[in-house]
Parts: sequence; C-alpha cells; structure tokens
Amino acid sequence: MAVLLLSIAGARLEVRLGVPHLFRLARSRVYCAAREWQKARTLRTLDTWLVTRTGNVVLHFTPGDAGIAPAVARYAADTYTSVSDAYDGRSLPREVHVALLPSFEAMAELIPGSGSERSVGVYWAGVVGVVSPAAWGDMFGEGQPLELFRRYNPLNHELTHLALDYAAGGNYPLWFSEGIAQIREYETTGYSWVNTVSTGDPAVSVIAVERAFRSEETLGAAYRGSMDLSRVVLDRLGAGGLGRLATFLRSGYGFEQAVDLAAATASAQAITQDKASPLLKERPQR
Repeated sequence: MAVLLLSIAGARLEVRLGVPHLFRLARSRVYCAAREWQKARTLRTLDTWLVTRTGNVVLHFTPGDAGIAPAVARYAADTYTSVSDAYDGRSLPREVHVALLPSFEAMAELIPGSGSERSVGVYWAGVVGVVSPAAWGDMFGEGQPLELFRRYNPLNHELTHLALDYAAGGNYPLWFSEGIAQIREYETTGYSWVNTVSTGDPAVSVIAVERAFRSEETLGAAYRGSMDLSRVVLDRLGAGGLGRLATFLRSGYGFEQAVDLAAATASAQAITQDKASPLLKERPQR
C-alpha cells in the first residue's frame, strides 16, 4: 500500500511539474554531490599549503606569497560579501576556498585545462584558483603586485561563478555565468576581457553564443555575446532579480521559464508596492 501511495504521489508530482522539470531537479542534485566530491579532492592536494582565514574566505598559499596573502584574503572576503549579497545566503557556502597559485603552471597542475596565460583566475567545482600577481608579468602593465591585484581583482569574476553555481544548484547555462561574471568584473574594475564593452544588444542569438563557446577561435565573440545576453536578462529581472532567478533555477525550472517567473514576481511586487504606497502616505501618525 505504501508503495502504491508513493507511486500515485509521484505520478501526481510528475504531472504537475513535468518530466523535464523533475529531470533537471535530479540532475542538479547529482551535480551538487559530484561538485562537493571533486572539491574535497582538490582541497586534499592543498593540505600542505599555508592557510589564512578572513571572513568567509579560506586562502591557501605557498611560502613565496606569504607577504601578500593576508591582503589578498581581505580582498577575497570583501569581494565575496559583495557578490553574495545578490543571493539567498542559505544556498551559498559558509566557507569559500581560494588557492593563491605561484604560477600559471601551478594553476594548470591543480585544475587541469586552466593554465591559459590569458586568464589569471579559474573557478572549478567549488574552488577558486587565482595566480599570484607576482607572476602576472606585464599582463596588466607596470605596478606593485598588490596594487595591480586590487585594481584588476580577478576574484570579482571567479567568485561570481561560484556564487551562481551554488545559488542555482548548477542549473544554469554557461553563457549566463560567463556573462554576469564579466559584467561584475567590468562594473567593479573597468576591465573587460573582450576589447569592446558589451552594449546589451537584444538581437544576439543564444544558439550562436553557445556555438561560439565551442571553439577557441570564436571565444571573443562568445564572451561578448554572453555579456549582451546577460545584460538583457538582468535588465528584465530588475533590482534583486538575480537572487529570485537563482531560487527558481535551484527548484528545477528551465532557464527561460525561471527568467519569466522571476520577472513576473518582480512585476507583482512592484504593483503591490505601487498600490500600497498611497495608503501608507495617507495613514495618520499616532
């Protein structure tokens, strides 16, 4: 009888939510479990590294970066606090692990496929890796390592990836994660990976952008397109919309449906506030 009741309840749930919804929800749960497993593996390779803790950030570093590690940890903690404000804090990790890597080679060794000299940071499976500014060379011009790090702070980009990944339960398209990370990076530091700044062009095709990410030759177009698409989405969601969107994504909705629901929620809240405001103004003081 219990099995029959569960089967009936499951069938009703499947009818109400739909098979694709349940599939995305299940896939999200599996992804999150796999992410934490890989995260634990990555952290085991950092067991012998030095560690400093500031706020929610645990910074792993080598002796060569001992002089700048405390400052980098402070930048990381401040950045994470700022990035996480857009989300429901209960869905984000209480501890964020950042590895300050002595070289691009060290980053490639820790996180396979991440050693491109065009990127000084990477997010992968719950861990952020960032190359020490002492190893940047002349990538960002001349200056003291800490000053360059403060000015270009790649953690804005990578911690945005991490926050969305946890808040949405891994249920989001690549282009959106890259788009909002670039927008955050540009708005806070003025740095843009592509030569020209995104204009928020609504005519950009999602299919074209996703296809562009598959080839190194078209990555520039992919990143530019992801910024344009993401600006359109964020403009539609309005203030506080990123957190609402992540909530629907974490619940198993597809991206387009989640955007529609998050935007509708914002519209309903705005209408409620507009209707309530005259009454609030006319309410007598006691």
